[in-house]
This record gives sequence, C-alpha cells and structure tokens, in this order.
Amino acid sequence: MASLATVPEEIVCGILKYLNAEDLLNCIETCRRFWDLIKSSSRSQFTLEVAKHNFVPVDVDLPYLARLNRLRGYVDNWKRLRWHKQHAVQTIESHILYDIAGGIYANGSGRELPIPGPFRFIPLPRPGSSSTSSAPWTHNWPFDSDDGIADFCIDPCQDLWAVVTRAPIESEYLYHLNLRTLSTNVQHPDAPVSVRPWLVKTPNLPHVAVGGFTNFGKIQVCQNIVAALACDDFGVFRVHIWNWKSDTDRVLNLDHEHIIASDFCLLSSSIILVTDLHGLLSVFTFMDPAANPPSAPVNRGIFLLPQLNEDWSFVDFFISCNPVCDTCPGSFHGGSALPFRVPSENRVISCSFTVWRPGKLRLHSIVIRPKPFLDACASSIPLGDSVMLPKTSCRWQDWGPSNSRWFMDEETSTGLHAVHGYRTVRRILGGTAFIRSTRIMVRDFNPAVLRDTGKESDGKFSTRVILEPSAFPEVAEFSERIETCLPYRETTMRQAFKMEDVLMDDTRIVILPTEDPELRNTLQILVF
Repeated sequence: MASLATVPEEIVCGILKYLNAEDLLNCIETCRRFWDLIKSSSRSQFTLEVAKHNFVPVDVDLPYLARLNRLRGYVDNWKRLRWHKQHAVQTIESHILYDIAGGIYANGSGRELPIPGPFRFIPLPRPGSSSTSSAPWTHNWPFDSDDGIADFCIDPCQDLWAVVTRAPIESEYLYHLNLRTLSTNVQHPDAPVSVRPWLVKTPNLPHVAVGGFTNFGKIQVCQNIVAALACDDFGVFRVHIWNWKSDTDRVLNLDHEHIIASDFCLLSSSIILVTDLHGLLSVFTFMDPAANPPSAPVNRGIFLLPQLNEDWSFVDFFISCNPVCDTCPGSFHGGSALPFRVPSENRVISCSFTVWRPGKLRLHSIVIRPKPFLDACASSIPLGDSVMLPKTSCRWQDWGPSNSRWFMDEETSTGLHAVHGYRTVRRILGGTAFIRSTRIMVRDFNPAVLRDTGKESDGKFSTRVILEPSAFPEVAEFSERIETCLPYRETTMRQAFKMEDVLMDDTRIVILPTEDPELRNTLQILVF
C-alpha cells in the first residue's frame, strides 16, 4: 500500500489549495509532512493568516506571496497607524454634503443646505501609487432646481449617483429621487424610472418653495436597494425603500405605530436597522419592493437602550455601518484592491446620540457588533407548510453589555464614514484658542488585534488594548448602571493635523480641511 510519503508533492499541494483554514489546521495536526508543505506554500499560508485575522479572501489578480505580504503589512501598519504615503488633493470648497465609496470621494459646493453644486468626484490615491488613479471630474446639476440638493450618495460599483431634491412646489410630492450615472451624469441605463417622486404632501397644508432640508435625514444604496429617511408634513420621520432597477413605482414604507425613526443603516439588501427616539434599536427584514405580491417589512427585533430617568429625553440619534455593501470589486475606480475584506456579519456599528433635559445636554456613543440583530433576523419557527418569524425583544442588560462598548462625553465624529469594517476613527481636539490642532485616534474591534495586550508607543504613535469592562455606575441621565465589555485596541497618532472632520475606508484616512485659507480646499489623505 502506498503511503503519503510516496505521493508526489505537486499532487499534495494541488489538493491542499482546495482546503479552508480549518481543514488546513487539521492537516497540520495530523502529519509532519503536511506541516512542512503548508509552511512552504504561500497560498496555504495566506488562507491560514486571512482566517487568523478574521478576514475573508477576495479574488484579485495577485500572486499568493504578494497577497500574503500585503496582508501582513496591512495588519501591522494599521496597528501602529503607520501610513505608506501622505497625499494632498485639491477639491472644491465646502464639505456639508459628501460621500466616500469604492475609492472615490465626492462633495458638493455650498455653504448651507440645500446646496447648488457643482459636485466634485475625486479618485483617491491607492496603496502603492504616487497620485490619484485617474483625473477628478465635476458635475453640474442638469435640471432646474431652485432648492438645490438635499443629499446624495454614490455607488461606483454600479456607476450610480443617487440624488435627493425637493419636488417642484406644484407637485403632490415633497421629494424627488434622481438616479444618474456617476461617470457622465445622465439617466442611469439600469433605472427604468430615473426620477422617482416620494412622500406625498398633505392636502390643504401650506408649502414653501425653499428650505425644509433640515427635515431630510439620509440616503443609502445597497445593490438594487435604495433607502431614504425624511420628514413628512406632520414632523414624523419615515423610511422608504425602493428597488431602483425596477420599473414599478412601489415603495416600502417602514411605518410602525410604536417607532419614531431617527436614523437607519442598511445591514444588507434585505435587513435594515432603525434607531428610535424612545431609546431603542429596531431591526427589520424586507422583501424586494418590486416583488409581486408586495410584502411589508417585518419587525424582527427590538433592542432597548438603558432606561432614562424621568426628566431626560433622547433628542438625536446617528447610526452607521460601512461598507454598506461589499459586492464592489476593490479595484473599481481606484478602490483598495485588497485581497481580503471584513465579513459582512462582523462590521461594527457606530451609534451616537444626545440626551437632554432643560439646561443640560450629554453626548453618548456606542460601538456595537451586529450579531444580536442578525441573529434575530435569522430565527424562524416551522409552522405547518410555512414558517413563523418571531420578534425578539431584549432589555439592555440582556444584549448590550457583551456586544458593545460605551463612550461618554467624547467630541467624536458623527460622520457617516467615521466607521469602517472593524474600526472607528475620531478626532482628539488640542492646541490653543489661537492655534487649533487635532490628533487622530483609531479604535479597532477586531478580536485578532487583541492578542498582543501590551502597551506600545514611540514618537509617532501610542497604542493600548482595553480588555476590562468600562462601567459608569452613576450616570445622572440613566436609571441603571451601564457596563460594557466589547474589547478593542486604541491607537493614537502623536502628529497633529488641522482638520474639520476625519473619514476612513479600508485603506485610507481622509482628513477634511478647516477654514484655514491655506487648507480649506485641500484633502489630506493617509494611505495604508
């Protein structure tokens, strides 16, 4: 009988390439020869190390040795906030409205909402490049729109620029959703209806031709789904969901008698998480809005925050999770081209809110892992030939402490892109009343970065690992003790920057300029 030792090495290696990380580890425990072969195979090493760092592989046109080296350098550089290159890129003034996706930064010109434009689209520098991958371009808004633009988002994977404007004064609707091409600013060829009116006006109420954009909340795109939050004539925020590639005008309204929506984020093309001014997070599943027959969104879980004391109220919420969708190839429009990514189900959620009582405001922020929300959506109970979809209801103490980390009174970024994958980024204010300088802090909630628990610092950075729970036993606004346990690594740059805000994606930190005349039209980009 032939033994493993007699099998040609090429055949064994050919078999090993089909194994996942768990199978490779089992092989290592089984046979010394397997261990020697796996150690000598960059493909097998890459498979093991991607799993070790809690990523999943992405198919890119790179040799496996290059993928392995990119992974090792990437992990080490983010751990110490050690960037490869720092770039300065010119943009147009004003960053009231902006977005970053697929390696493109977009912003519109205007001092206050609504903004008239024009809009600038900048392919950001990539790792290993000396400049932007292609020239920036500018779009002017092609229609008559006295009110300007309320909000927009981009999806370079689909060449999509989704723009919200107020509908004309004579329209029966409040808003228009415009679906344009990102590259050429024409009607998107995949959008059978390129202008979709929404939010019906209430008859016999006065409507003005300008203003009102303080009542628009957010717009997001995930594959063929567009979701938007806006306020109706009665001051109630409503979430609407479309299939923008469908020719139907059907819209899903996320109406629920017990929910006062304040913000939302798409966790996938069929799951949406909504924040509520009662102090709760609600997760819904929904079918394709174009499906026939239509199906209303289903509330699959309600997750309560700690109970406020009687004289306090929630007045504002912000929630974000990025990237919204991970189907975009990394190389599109100068994207990251990383040979790995964060699994969709592991991306952390940033939730910031303000609580108020007369004469007092307190800021709170929570970083949450999405597992309890996704678990609620995955549960079902067989019921004859069908299934019942149960709704989870959880008190804070049952879900919050083990799945989150709570921070208080931090002047932190509340931008849509202050969170990406496992990481969050924030500004730490410093300097004097005359010279304002700001440092950058990154918190990484990837369990893989917690193995080395020692503090580390040099002239450029300091880093520490926080494993112990954070407890706030006496918080005036809450009636219960707050303790959270989600561990993380915190790294702070010692270098100071002048900045208005800071954003991030998987390979870049983007620093938005202040009103300093020398910097106000210049993005600073740190590439990792």
